[in-house]
Amino acid sequence: IAGSGADGSENYAVLYPFPEDTIRFEIPEMITNISISNSTYAYHVMKNGDGWITPKMGGDDGKSQDSLIVEISAWNDAGQKIGTGNIYLAYYDTTDVSASFISNAWTDIDLSMFGYVKKLSFSFESNIKNEYGILIPTYLCIDNIEGKLEGSE
Repeated sequence: IAGSGADGSENYAVLYPFPEDTIRFEIPEMITNISISNSTYAYHVMKNGDGWITPKMGGDDGKSQDSLIVEISAWNDAGQKIGTGNIYLAYYDTTDVSASFISNAWTDIDLSMFGYVKKLSFSFESNIKNEYGILIPTYLCIDNIEGKLEGSE
């Protein structure tokens, strides 16, 4: 939906974390940046609904408080989860309509607070779901993964 990769790049990754997907590093790295964005498909389903089972965010009357959150978890070399961060890809607030958004741009995230990681895992949470899971397409665009190897400072 952003029109290109982060910073105008031609290439980026698309993950489908249903229920979870991972990026593994050969050597643990301190991730100083990762850029994420909604996919075009997910953006349009959130904005308009899918005409079948998924309603548009905010509902037809704009009174539904809805969200789509990507959870990024960092794992160390021993396979232990060392931290988690949540990023809103969409949020509809019925009390402050001006705070509502569906992201259509790249967001840069610094994960260096987790230290050196061997793996990043990605999963989604949303209130727009049924007994089978989230109804919004859970595609995540990723670009510009930048890191430092231990001892490279």
